[in-house]
Amino acid sequence: MLAEWAAPVAGLYSTAPYARVVEQVGAVNRALAGLGCLWPNPVLALETLTTAAIPFLRIWAGGYYRLRDGARLDLLWDGGTVAPI
Repeated sequence: MLAEWAAPVAGLYSTAPYARVVEQVGAVNRALAGLGCLWPNPVLALETLTTAAIPFLRIWAGGYYRLRDGARLDLLWDGGTVAPI
């Protein structure tokens, strides 16, 4: 394990002091960047994709779930048409 950020409250919030949370989230972002992630803030991106911030799309362990039509979409994309799974 390269870094860890505990978010025991609904998987989104920490009970740790602010400075510790900033340190942990920064460590996770740096670890992901070291593994090749190109997003500037991967933790924020994942939080956004899994919450109600985007009301018509959810990401989960099985792929994407499109709320508008109930389609489940695979996480892999080959550059062609994305078909429901």
